[in-house]
Parts: sequence; C-alpha cells; structure tokens
Amino acid sequence: MRFKSSIIKALVFLYFSMCGVVKSYVPVSDFPPDQYWPQEILHYRQVNDFFFESRLEPIMFWFNESSLIKKFSSSHKYKNMINNCTSAATLSYSDIRKNGFWSGDNVGDYLRYDHTSYTCFDFTLEHIMETSSIESGEALLRVNKEKNVIYTVRKTQGTCGNPEYVFRAFTLSIRGGNSQNIQAILQSHCCIEQLPDILFLKNNIHLGITSLDDIKNNIPDTKVSFNEDKGFSTYACADKYGSIVRIRYAKDKYGVFRVENVDWTCSGYNVLPYLLPIDRQLIDPDYPLLEGTEKSGDVKDSCCNVM
Repeated sequence: MRFKSSIIKALVFLYFSMCGVVKSYVPVSDFPPDQYWPQEILHYRQVNDFFFESRLEPIMFWFNESSLIKKFSSSHKYKNMINNCTSAATLSYSDIRKNGFWSGDNVGDYLRYDHTSYTCFDFTLEHIMETSSIESGEALLRVNKEKNVIYTVRKTQGTCGNPEYVFRAFTLSIRGGNSQNIQAILQSHCCIEQLPDILFLKNNIHLGITSLDDIKNNIPDTKVSFNEDKGFSTYACADKYGSIVRIRYAKDKYGVFRVENVDWTCSGYNVLPYLLPIDRQLIDPDYPLLEGTEKSGDVKDSCCNVM
C-alpha cells in the first residue's frame, strides 16, 4: 500500500511538472523529517500543506501558479475588485461575530484553518459574501503577484482596543475546463491584532512555570478558551514557515493557569508571511513603514503590488 501511494504521488508530480505547474517542489511528507526538514522545524509536531524547493525554502499555494493569477487578475468578474493600494486602516469596522460572516463555527474564533487536505472546498468568494463586502467597502481584495497569493482583508474591533485585521486566503480553481470560469476558494482564515513575539514563544516559556498572565503580558491580545481546569490559546506567526503555536494551560493547586504544553506546527495556508507590506505594517510594529504612511494608523493610499 505504501509503495502504491508513492507511485501515485510520483505520477501526480510528473503530471504537474509536464504542465509547468511545479518544477522542483518536494512534499515534505514524502521524506523522514530528521533527514530533509530544515533544522528550525525538526521539533514541530506537524508540517502541513507545504512544498519545499531543493534549497529548502517553503512554498505556499504552489498550485496558484502565475498563469492562474494572471487569469484571475484580468477576469471580468474580479479585475475591478482588486485593490492593493487602499490601506485596510481606512475600512469601516465589521462585526465578525454576526451571522453572515462565514466561519467554521460561525462565532468568529480568532484563528482557523478551514481545510483538511489539498482538496478545494466549495466556499468561494461569493459563497462567503466577500464580494458583496468588497463592493460595499467593508473588505479589500489583494493579489500578491510576487508570491502568487490571493487574500482579502477587513477590520474588526480587537480585544485590546486596537483594530484587529481579518485575513482570508484563497486558492484558485478553473471549473468545468473553462479557463474563463476561474474561482477563488477559501482555504484559511486568521484574525490578528498584532503579530506575537515568536522569540518569546520559542525561548521564554517554561512548562509548569510560565503563567497565563506571563503570556498575556508579552502578547497582550492573547485570546483564551477555557474548558474546566484547562485553557487554550493559539498564535499565527509570520516567519517563513508560517508557524502556528498552540498553548495548553492547566490550573495549579493555587488556581493559577500555567503552561502545560506548547505545540508547534507549520501551515502553508497561513497567509501572514505573504501579506503585502501595506497590510503587514498594520500588525507588525517592527515592520518598516511605507513611504507616505504614519504610525498613527492614518495611512494614506500607497500602492504596493509585491512584497
């Protein structure tokens, strides 16, 4: 069975290579992690939906090849919706907890990846009401041609009183063999107020010692869900591996929630590493400002089509 699976993967790889979709990309799941994975992610529990080039650089959305991006960008349906110039800081606030803002649980959880495999879902821009939100000025449609990534951004109210930005990434699909019938399919969803300090997450958490309050002091917009004596928080990072960090807390004998487990994974559908600078600067205080922008959040239009 394992041999048969390898043959199928090889045939799929060959097919995409002949079609010009992919050249030297290697699915990390095909090889033992201790031999082929980059040193930085050897301790990660799982690496999802990534392809690596021979130089071990992660590739996101490898199937959103440039030809599909061009078709999408020039299509009659979408070309006038694309806006890489207007800052999301100027958007009106969306209430993401109201019905109508589609999510996996429809309660506006803060980090979700609404996919389980490479199989595309049938939740298109239209199905999840993003096109109407774009037309009404509640959301912006972005195209990062440099990285072959399609995403939308909207603004909601964050827990710390600052704006929180909602990023939803899409893969492209041609339906019915008609090259004009191109659709954007939802693949991931992330709400974030400010990028977490990944060095703190990697170096300064001690199991059984670090408290939930310690975490909140270093990552103020931490969102926690509780289940009796357990607590859970999740963080999306913008490093090149699209790291996802899940922390589990347990209440000690004094009633203090302390870190019980830290779980690191990679997700190729984490859009944060691939945001255009105009969006990255809104959630990353250390990111260099674009020309003509101000820290106050009163960001002027600034076109930026590539990273």
